Amino acid sequence: MVSSALSRNWWFYRFLFALVRPFTKSLQQAASTTVYCATAHELTGLTALYFNNCYVCDPSVASKNETLQQNLWELSEKMVKRVIGESQ
Repeated sequence: MVSSALSRNWWFYRFLFALVRPFTKSLQQAASTTVYCATAHELTGLTALYFNNCYVCDPSVASKNETLQQNLWELSEKMVKRVIGESQ
């Protein structure tokens, strides 16, 4: 979880974030892996890798399941089409 200002607007979020705050990351910590992957020269030309906290990690078994991959893709397409359709 990322610590943000979201909790300032509703008492329930303030309570929830107070409980989980020791386990959250700052915005800078949360962005660090994305920034690292986008800017690290040693990653030039590398693709299809999974990173966590700026380290290459093995993806989960579920993420390698082609049936689940296809289901996720189809669901994502439906969701995007629904949002696009509603905004037009």
